[in-house]
Amino acid sequence: MSVNCLQWSFNLPLRGLALKGVLNALADHADPQGRCWPSIDRLARYAGCDAKTARKALRDLEAMGALKRQVRPGRSDLFELQFTWQPEGDDKAAPLQELVGVPTAAPLPELGGPPLPELVGDPSQSWEGNRQEPSFEPPVDSAAADEAFTLYVSAARQHHWVLPRKLDPDRRKAIIATLKEWGGLDAWREALAKAAGSDFIMGRIKRADEHANWRCDLDFLLKPKRFRRLMEGGYGGAVPPAAMPQRGAWAAGQP
Repeated sequence: MSVNCLQWSFNLPLRGLALKGVLNALADHADPQGRCWPSIDRLARYAGCDAKTARKALRDLEAMGALKRQVRPGRSDLFELQFTWQPEGDDKAAPLQELVGVPTAAPLPELGGPPLPELVGDPSQSWEGNRQEPSFEPPVDSAAADEAFTLYVSAARQHHWVLPRKLDPDRRKAIIATLKEWGGLDAWREALAKAAGSDFIMGRIKRADEHANWRCDLDFLLKPKRFRRLMEGGYGGAVPPAAMPQRGAWAAGQP
């Protein structure tokens, strides 16, 4: 934890409870240079929101310029706070006033005995070596993208969807982004099951004339708005609990 980072974050005239909460959580984990790498779950707990809200707040903060993000496959992302950034336009608000009349705390007495051991270890969630915590974010890499592609091909053959000819770099990048955003291959399996259960996607209900011969394809699922709509039930296709993918199994609306 860096006091300077917290002071910067707390006094920043930023509106939005989720934005402020996530930024304060980052500041609480940052080293004096403003760098940290807490997991999404940890940020959500600190900010008092769910993981999806925390992810959106991080994207918004990055778009505003309040932080920079370095994606690290298989590990939590590295964040760097931008101390020179200030909100623009309507986001401006009067900064918090300094507290006056608060007595200064007395200095702590020096501790006796042998010196404390030096902090060691590879930091995971904080710049302090002994504050390690593994990331609970699912690992997302090229191997996961390959398996997601294989799962789609299998579903496409079963349900007569459009079969892709290859996994090109653009599709691989889109698959990795989708898995990272929604929770890995378990979420991908859930999406495929929901697509198979959707009367609209499967053509079990009458469509408009322009979509009469449409079939589901991989690029349709990889569009963020359509994937979100599918996951939130916008295309129907509720999946009974017994048909939901098993946790950890990955290791073994209109078009």
